[in-house]
Amino acid sequence: MSIFRKFFLSIPLFLSVLSLALPAYGLAGEKILSFHSDIQVNADGTMTVRETIQVIAEGNHIKRGISRDFPTVYHQKYGLVKKTGFRVLEVLRDGKKESYHLESQSNGERVYIGDKNHFLSNGVYTYQISYYTDRQLGFFEEFDELYWNVTGNGWAFPIDRATASVYLPVEARNHIYATDGYTGPEGSKEKDYRASKDHRNIIHFAATRPLAASEGLTVAVRWAKGHIAEPGPAERRARFFRDNISLVLGSGGLVLVFIYYFIAWFIAGRDPRRGTIIPHYTPPDNLSPASMRYITRMGFDHETFAAALVNMAVQGHLSINEMDGEYSLSKLGPPGKTLSPEGQKISEKLFGSKQSITIEQSQ
Repeated sequence: MSIFRKFFLSIPLFLSVLSLALPAYGLAGEKILSFHSDIQVNADGTMTVRETIQVIAEGNHIKRGISRDFPTVYHQKYGLVKKTGFRVLEVLRDGKKESYHLESQSNGERVYIGDKNHFLSNGVYTYQISYYTDRQLGFFEEFDELYWNVTGNGWAFPIDRATASVYLPVEARNHIYATDGYTGPEGSKEKDYRASKDHRNIIHFAATRPLAASEGLTVAVRWAKGHIAEPGPAERRARFFRDNISLVLGSGGLVLVFIYYFIAWFIAGRDPRRGTIIPHYTPPDNLSPASMRYITRMGFDHETFAAALVNMAVQGHLSINEMDGEYSLSKLGPPGKTLSPEGQKISEKLFGSKQSITIEQSQ
């Protein structure tokens, strides 16, 4: 058999072996092959985190690089917020420094990794994101706690393997109370994970199944108090006012407005003090009985009209005679100056050019 014949016959075998030797990444779709987080809790309560993320890129979601969301604003009761610190220390791709930029989100920061002018070839890439953060620990009456969402829940593709290692200060490592963890979408209580401690009391977490898109791994560690610096009352107050400055200023403005109106009311708006009350048994000279009735009732009624007629009769401008339920009203003369304004109007409207009229009492 010639050399050329042997060569051509070996090509199919060579290609078959090559296809088995190379991972079929192009057929797998974009995903995170592994997500590992090294979480260093410092004695002053701050944290340094290094995330190592290995991905398959095929130009769909991952074109120039990846993006990572970091929440820094946590909404609490009564409209209050808590803000945590965040600062990127280093970003690497395959062990070399990589371009990145930050973009503010409604609840935190998004780190875009990659050069906008450079598109990645299809393949496997390993990213490392190192960052500093603070105010992430919980300080309770009987213990301190780290409750940490390792991967986040914003990934649009699955994560094959998610792991994390938590490094506490040496003294705290020797007084660990409990560990816990959760897997799945945000708010899930699934516990598809395992946790272990090595000979240095470093705690290692690992999800025991692949995580689907929008699923994540959350870990929790509790340890004895007194090994990590806890903020004092003055520092807590300063942080509260710094985080909620808009709400504080708005509330302060409302208080100042209230104080202003209270002072204005106290100086000029209060009713005068009541003096000695002296009863009067006759109406004031400038008010007729009909006027008094109107003021008492705060409106006009039949008795107001009757009071005006009786007052006209008392003043000698009218005579009233009753017979079988009918009343005869007769003018006694032209209205004088003593007739009240309403009496003058009644005289004009009732009598006109007549000297007398008859009216019936309504039922």
